[in-house]
Amino acid sequence: TEAAAFAAERLAEEEENEKGEAKDKADKGAKEEKAEAMVAAAAAALARARATRAHRDLLMLRAIAARYSSPDPTPSDVPRMNRAYAEALSEAAAAFPDDADVLYFAGEAWLSVNPWLYWAKDRRTPTPWANASLGYLHRSIDIYPKQTGSLHMLIHLYEPSRLVDVSVPYTKTLIGLIEHGADHLLHVCSHALTRVGDYATATAANTAAAAAAAVAGLTRNLLGVHWCSDTAAGWVLGAVLGYVWGRTDPYGALLRKGSIAVSGSSAASVTAVFVAALLCVRRVVAPVRPDVRAVWFDNAIASLPHDAREAYAAAGPDGERHGKPIFRPRSLSAKVPMVATLCCTLALTGFYPLLLPLVSLEPSRPRMAQAAVGLGGLVVLRGASRALRRGLRVEPSTHKAAYFKALTFVAVCSWTLLFSQLACRALLPPTDAAQGAFASFYAAQAACKGM
Repeated sequence: TEAAAFAAERLAEEEENEKGEAKDKADKGAKEEKAEAMVAAAAAALARARATRAHRDLLMLRAIAARYSSPDPTPSDVPRMNRAYAEALSEAAAAFPDDADVLYFAGEAWLSVNPWLYWAKDRRTPTPWANASLGYLHRSIDIYPKQTGSLHMLIHLYEPSRLVDVSVPYTKTLIGLIEHGADHLLHVCSHALTRVGDYATATAANTAAAAAAAVAGLTRNLLGVHWCSDTAAGWVLGAVLGYVWGRTDPYGALLRKGSIAVSGSSAASVTAVFVAALLCVRRVVAPVRPDVRAVWFDNAIASLPHDAREAYAAAGPDGERHGKPIFRPRSLSAKVPMVATLCCTLALTGFYPLLLPLVSLEPSRPRMAQAAVGLGGLVVLRGASRALRRGLRVEPSTHKAAYFKALTFVAVCSWTLLFSQLACRALLPPTDAAQGAFASFYAAQAACKGM
């Protein structure tokens, strides 16, 4: 009896196990089928997305082709190409009515058909092209409220109208969206804010825009990439450094110290600080990627006149020697001549007491003759530098070229600040009127040495 019960129990367990295994297999098969269905659906969605993206890109490229249909357009061609560009983007917007970016491009394109002629005389009724632009831009904002391009264009569009208060909410949104360095987007908000009397916010926006331009400009100046805001930042930085230099007068202090060791150590310290600043900026601001730089260069070349483009194409690697345009990336090695000049200028102060004692007390020689000696020396240095560069076969855009340029700058600096004065003393005799003064000066100098 016990054996029969045990056998029945084992049989029941086996049946349960078989049922469980069958259920597991069924569940596994269902999961596999579901996974396969999901993969197929994802592949189909990806294919549809690629087809949609390809279609959208094709329409956008057709618009670009319409805008630049002529390689050398005349002024009369530009309105026709602008309208063709706007009409092509309208087709793209009709095909993709829910794409905020396409709608922005279409709205911006219609603004270019007749720039700044957006409103009738009553400044309340939009012109037909401005009305088309308003439709696209407002729809873009409805789809994606943070579309910065549409916000930007709407502020400009409403700016000359009596409906400028409509754009005030867009300024608030744009101020909260812009990134560091987007100085114009900060500034453009003041266009609407000043017209509605919100001068405090407009002033704050312009102040922030100036600060953003200065910070972004400073970092790009140190990297060798220049924009208009960078040049302004360079002027501000130069004015501040000039004021500090004038107040502290480190050059005069080193001259009064009259020590080669002090001048050399000061030059090395200042140079080290400057190089450290360059390296820190390079670490904080990543260099431009080669592919992006290539696009920049292509755009720069395409913007040249036809003759200049042909000259660039025929220039080759040695084009710079023939005065033809050469575009090349900037690097830290390009700063070597500037750093060398700074170091040389400060280091030379230690040699004045040795080579030109009491130079400030010497009677002056003829100014024109001194200028002729100084400029003649610079001409000789330039000729020698060119001859040496050809002899050493120094190619442009290389580290060797940067170091050779640094040595040239050091030679020019040394000649201008020190050796030209020695040459004037040796080559230019004193005038008759200055003979007595020179005699008294040298007698006083000998007396000082005797003491």
